[in-house]
Amino acid sequence: MRLSLRRSSSVLPLAFALGLCALAPESRAGGSPSTAPAPAPAGALPAIAPRTIDGTVGDLLAFRRKTGLIPPQYVQTADFATTGELPVVLRLATPPDAAKLARWAQHGVVLARGGKATASGAYLGTITETGLAYLRGEPGVLQVTNDLAKRLVQPLTGSARETRIQAARRALLAKDGTYLGGAGTKIADIDSGIDLFHPAFFRADGGAFAWVDVNKNGKFDLSTDGIDRDGDGEISPAERLRPLRAGIPDGTETQASPFDAATDWLYLDENGDGARNVGSGFTEATPAFGEPIFLIDDLNGNGTLDSSERLLQLKTSKVAKVNPGSRPYTRGDTKRGLLNYGIALHKNADSLDSASHGTGVSGILVGGEPGRTRLLGLAPEADLLMGVIQDGETALLQWAIDEGSAAILTEYAPYTNEPLDGSSEPEQLLDAAVKAGVVAVSPAGNLAIGKKHRTISVPTGTMVVPLITRPQFAGSPLISATILHRRPLEANGFTVEMQLPDGSKTPLDLPLNGTATPTLANGQSLFSDRHITARNTAFLSYSLVGPVSGNTYAALPRGDYKLILHWTGATPLEVEAYVGDATTSWDDGIGFDTNTANRTVCHPATADRTLGIAAYVLHDEDGYQPWGNAGVLAGYSSRGLRIDGAQAIAFAAPDNPLTTGLTSADDPAAYSPFGGTSGAGPHVAASAALLRQLNPTLDASFLRQRLIDGARKDSFVGAVEDWGTGKLDLAATLGLSNDSTPKPLTITLTATATPVVGSRSTFKAAGANARRFRFDANYDGVWDGPFTTEATVTLPATAEPTAFALRAEGIDDDGNVGGASLQGATVPAPPPAPPPYEGEVGGGCTMHGTPPSTGATGGLSLLAALGVLLGVARKARAISS
Repeated sequence: MRLSLRRSSSVLPLAFALGLCALAPESRAGGSPSTAPAPAPAGALPAIAPRTIDGTVGDLLAFRRKTGLIPPQYVQTADFATTGELPVVLRLATPPDAAKLARWAQHGVVLARGGKATASGAYLGTITETGLAYLRGEPGVLQVTNDLAKRLVQPLTGSARETRIQAARRALLAKDGTYLGGAGTKIADIDSGIDLFHPAFFRADGGAFAWVDVNKNGKFDLSTDGIDRDGDGEISPAERLRPLRAGIPDGTETQASPFDAATDWLYLDENGDGARNVGSGFTEATPAFGEPIFLIDDLNGNGTLDSSERLLQLKTSKVAKVNPGSRPYTRGDTKRGLLNYGIALHKNADSLDSASHGTGVSGILVGGEPGRTRLLGLAPEADLLMGVIQDGETALLQWAIDEGSAAILTEYAPYTNEPLDGSSEPEQLLDAAVKAGVVAVSPAGNLAIGKKHRTISVPTGTMVVPLITRPQFAGSPLISATILHRRPLEANGFTVEMQLPDGSKTPLDLPLNGTATPTLANGQSLFSDRHITARNTAFLSYSLVGPVSGNTYAALPRGDYKLILHWTGATPLEVEAYVGDATTSWDDGIGFDTNTANRTVCHPATADRTLGIAAYVLHDEDGYQPWGNAGVLAGYSSRGLRIDGAQAIAFAAPDNPLTTGLTSADDPAAYSPFGGTSGAGPHVAASAALLRQLNPTLDASFLRQRLIDGARKDSFVGAVEDWGTGKLDLAATLGLSNDSTPKPLTITLTATATPVVGSRSTFKAAGANARRFRFDANYDGVWDGPFTTEATVTLPATAEPTAFALRAEGIDDDGNVGGASLQGATVPAPPPAPPPYEGEVGGGCTMHGTPPSTGATGGLSLLAALGVLLGVARKARAISS
């Protein structure tokens, strides 16, 4: 028997049926590769009024009241489960005044941001069950949408070279000495969190420190030599420099042993426990939140610490804020600073494990120190904003806009319970973000091969679609499925039944805009929602949930589930079907018996103006776990047009660089390959930040289009619906490139005269074809200014013999960078010259000058005799690698 539901929620036997309809597709605005959208159906289209209140709002509030839980198809957060305040997005006829805000708050409807609209014109807030009942009678409420984040599905060093960011950097350095690193910009990563204790997430801005050669053997010895921090002339055990190795997996990057200056760090073991301590016991003001840690200022590129080179201390976090969905943790805040977040994260094993994704993404974005570390992010001078998906997705996106982000990167990609047509509130806000000056970037997802999507041509009559539960499904309390189509004129001719493993069938008729949350006799629940989107896509979603067991859910049984599709139309109906569970993401678990790769682009890459990013293989060495040969589109990369025929993929970016991983006592600086379109997305967000660095006032829509137009086509690039315009190419985007092979640049740093007491001392830098230089005249770790054409630096006069140290860097015509350091001491001025000698030489002639018996030492010959200057020439190093 089939029951007819009214618009409001109700509890019924487990079943569902749907009649789905849609209107004409809307093409995506703004420069993605053009593709002809599907034509609109002939004839008049039915008038479909949008629903005012999203039915899932009431369902979620009622379910939470009955069980105290959040359904497993959503991110499990404490706030809603504890308070009963559901995050929502509202559309209002007129802006609310102060009186309305106060009145609504008294009834359980609280608007965020002081009642200020988002960039898309909507309003953010929370609502209780009482508030929902109140809003139903309020005039001027156009729409209320559930904003509880869907279950998190995350699309997981040659990057700078492959994206040609390195070529652009070298060209810009040669042009005017500007380093293309994202300085002055912010990148927002909406993700799973970050392990901000990784050494790669700190800037080397804590000063430069000389080291002491304890055994005076003329070379640096690990765990023997050190820094005289207390100035007592001795190196105590707490002042010895000990290695902190980067945990680089075998088969990826090379790493010198026992220490590699380009990948590793040095630290001081102040408490003598044999490890670098970080987090608990330190303060927000403590450099790098732990025991002192340093990079070698390896100016000559020989991989070790030479006598005139110093150590650069890590100090300031590259993370500006972490927003877990409530009040953000802010860098430097003594009450709610980043240290508080990091400590709390490491105390929660589940949260820390989840943060591995955001940690990897962040390393690609901002990790490492320019010119000093080989494992370098693409925008290492940018600040990072980490938004942790817990409550409201739309609220986090608006936060990123409010913070002045140059780019927003959405590192999540749900494919069930989403319309995938650009109509959702988060998609609309991403479109508005571009108008507000922010480049939006969304990985397309990894759905192409996992048998989680199938395009089904439903014939007239009945069709059975098997759902397979593979071993990885075990333990899942959830089966979530969504069916979409674009046939508006035959809305009521399509119905669905679900057959459970015990053979029972579960029909349920839903009216247009209807929802239901039935509880079954076996304790299972079925959340279902049927409506027509604002872009007239017919939408049905359902989530079968296991019985409530205490404060969690029991697993659903494995076995054969079936979708039984009924269609009364005269011609076949094409539907897009998606299925997922709670224990797997992209493959395995529950799935169809066959797979369709087309139309697998996930939310929110389906927004009109976000850059939907596909992934191609960067590394095909075994250690990187590749999904094909280098250069090809990764097999898993989501592809195809949007359901309305609009272009979804803007272009592709590399997928599997080596990047930062979670830290632990055993691996305090972990690295690992990072695949998936998650690895591709940060390449693009970083590129957007680099564009913003050079073009601080240009419209984001212009920058977005430059990235699309600048993508390159090579022999691997195929269909536009899969690849977009090709492969990310920042050098082409900027019209600024130097693809010559990097070569050694030796810089020398010499005194123009003997540095003597009482006189100013001048030093000159030089190198083959070097045109620009910069200096750190007291070697304190801070460059005195930018690169200029000035090749000399002058130190002030001293009244007595004084030690000095300085360093210089130079750039040649091809953007190669080299450097040198120098240390020594001023010496007493030589005694005044004797009066001219006047004596007879030969036939009585007089010679004026120095008597032959006195001798003369001056200029650089005096320096050589005293041995006070040590010059270190710097070999070529790739400042942009």
